[in-house]
Amino acid sequence: MSSKLQVGTVAPSIIVDNVSKNYHVYAKPEDRLKQFVYTRLNGKKKVFYCDFWALNPLSFKVNRGDSVGIIGRNGSGKSTLLQMICGILTPTSGSITKNGRVAALLELGAGFNPDFTGRENIYLNGSILGLSKKEIDNKLADIIGFSEIEAYIDRQVRTYSSGMFIRLAFSVAIHSEPEILIIDEALAVGDVFFQQKCFERLKQLKASGITLLFVSHDVTSVKLLCDKAILLHKGELIKIGEPKAVVNEYIKINSHGESETAAVEKVMDQQDEASVALETELEKTSLEEGSEYRYGTKGAVIVDFGLYKTDGNKVDGVVQNDECIEIRLKIEFLKDVLSPVSGFYIKDRRGIELYSGNTHYLNCPLGSQSKGTVMSISFRQILSLAPGEYSLSLGLSDFIDGVSTPLDRRYEAAKLTILADKTVIGLVDLNSKVSVEYLAK
Repeated sequence: MSSKLQVGTVAPSIIVDNVSKNYHVYAKPEDRLKQFVYTRLNGKKKVFYCDFWALNPLSFKVNRGDSVGIIGRNGSGKSTLLQMICGILTPTSGSITKNGRVAALLELGAGFNPDFTGRENIYLNGSILGLSKKEIDNKLADIIGFSEIEAYIDRQVRTYSSGMFIRLAFSVAIHSEPEILIIDEALAVGDVFFQQKCFERLKQLKASGITLLFVSHDVTSVKLLCDKAILLHKGELIKIGEPKAVVNEYIKINSHGESETAAVEKVMDQQDEASVALETELEKTSLEEGSEYRYGTKGAVIVDFGLYKTDGNKVDGVVQNDECIEIRLKIEFLKDVLSPVSGFYIKDRRGIELYSGNTHYLNCPLGSQSKGTVMSISFRQILSLAPGEYSLSLGLSDFIDGVSTPLDRRYEAAKLTILADKTVIGLVDLNSKVSVEYLAK
């Protein structure tokens, strides 16, 4: 199937014109040698292989500044297409035109030497992406700072976890000032805090006019990040257009021969596939060891916090999705505060704020507090969320006449891991109940 994406009159960043990819599959290793000898002696009159078309001829254009998601089941040709666009693979037919500097995050390890240190690989990978040594020198501190692996930067990358590796690779890519950024499932690796950071940076790059090609099984991320989407299936281009419509078609294809609910569950399973496979490699972050960003006037501070069960036992950050817990904050007032408000909010790994609660909205005014006061605030909450990783942020403000002055904001102060012994589709668990009644005819 061949289809074309027409997106206005803006000059395209990428033109894929009638591109296909065919592989020769040999039943036995010696058949490859037979084919080589026979072709050299007799020309290609006999074949010892079968054709496998990983990608059938397809055409589309991506305009400058577009964000395009590519989705499809495993084996649909997504990675093959990206590797041809990047120049790693050569098309069997057709041509690919790119206008602009390209940075790509493909399979883990591409562009890095495992025997080099992180610092040496920054220079290696940066030069591959087209940066001069002077440019890398100028960006080095920002690259290392964004990756958050300063303590390991002079160690061989073969000692890195998958999460550390992708932190460095992503940081180099986004600091290379690409005009076209290509990402193939890379953001499935890493903890919830870094994933939130990456999605926020991708939003900033998108706003700056960069062209983004994004391959993912996470269809929610595709809908959030992308203006358009492409659906591939068994090497064919099935649909191209607005992300919601393309994702619906993706679910429809997955539902062939099964229920729609089972199809949605399959898509959700695919979304978490990479992170589940790499779970043992991710660094375990305790409740007190979040990748925290903190600021405020410090007129009052959150000196301690924790999660507790209703029986008073402390929780280590792992919670069942139907379990009632308490978020406890210990607050000390270092100055007089006229109208303090304290609260929390929870975000998913894409940085979407799922819920926020504070003493003002929950009709629990704290009243004017004087310097030296210490108090404990407890929010009782049932975390009715789908299984996965989330971040917990805490806040303390002085709220006067509708204006909030931050006293102590602790963004991404802790990681929450939600477990469930049932299937939950979506972001939240609304705890639906079902009943069946037999009626007389």
